[in-house]
Amino acid sequence: MKARIVSFFAVITIAAVAACSPLSDEKFRRAIPSDKSVTVNAPERDANALTSIDATLGATSDYYVTTRRLSRGINGGVRSFVGLIRQIVSQPVTSRDGDRRIWGPGADALDPVFYRLVATEESPDHFAYALEARPKASEDLDANYLPLISGTSDISSGKNDGKGTLTLHLDNAVTMDPSACGTGSLDAIYDTTGEPQFLTVAFNDFSTCDEEADGKKPMQAASYYFARAADGSGNFQFIVTGDVHNGALLPLVDETFAIRSRWLPTGEGRSDVSISGGDLLAHDGIAAVTASECWDSSFALTFQTISPAVVDPSHLGGLETACPAGLQTAEYTSDL
Repeated sequence: MKARIVSFFAVITIAAVAACSPLSDEKFRRAIPSDKSVTVNAPERDANALTSIDATLGATSDYYVTTRRLSRGINGGVRSFVGLIRQIVSQPVTSRDGDRRIWGPGADALDPVFYRLVATEESPDHFAYALEARPKASEDLDANYLPLISGTSDISSGKNDGKGTLTLHLDNAVTMDPSACGTGSLDAIYDTTGEPQFLTVAFNDFSTCDEEADGKKPMQAASYYFARAADGSGNFQFIVTGDVHNGALLPLVDETFAIRSRWLPTGEGRSDVSISGGDLLAHDGIAAVTASECWDSSFALTFQTISPAVVDPSHLGGLETACPAGLQTAEYTSDL
């Protein structure tokens, strides 16, 4: 989930042969969402202050740090995909055919494939687009292209970036380029037309080059949801099935980890975490662990609890009434 997973795409050069950009092309550019619409805006604190975790009250909340790190990791990947598409469509269109626009095909000398971006207005203000690739030895026919990134966009509301979808086809990238690695797909859905605005991302049998090198198997499933209110408050949820417990006796046995973080416009917030299954149950005899933390506007712990307490007696402190108003009851993520 790092920005590096898009390094395969970073060397794209699109051959722009048109001398001008008619106004009819601009609506295709407006169809591509901005960075803001596909990123999570968790409360900010100097990243240098998030390097150490202290479980005592008054220290930086562990789960606030987890929320920040998860959101930044996911942001880097999704934002890179959107940024790449936006960079391509900022160039003049190569060819036009009715409601279809094509940038490319083009490639560097050492690329094994030709790339192109195709955008189609399927109905008024409703678009489909795809960054595609085909082997250099193949003919320039639609049938020879596979999508690397694809998406849809609905800007009919005229509000913000509208709504749409974005998919990374990592398996297709590996098929097209022998130097690429990784598996699976990433699917994002965004909607900026209402209040709150929201973004969801699902990872399907997903692994990156770094994870493959470390011998880790693909995540069976992972997803997150983010709702952003106009006042700055937010709701972040993340759930993953994977070997998060890393049991020494039962390696590569999957648990389900879920975190739900909510925060106010001031930055005060709460996280509720649950872990279940896998070697947590098979080896430790514990069906599930739940834990909660609350933090103040400086992201310092005001309350923490864990159940069963025997898992980590040090993770107990403060009163739940110290949590922000409206966040004094646990809300766990069970399904997205």
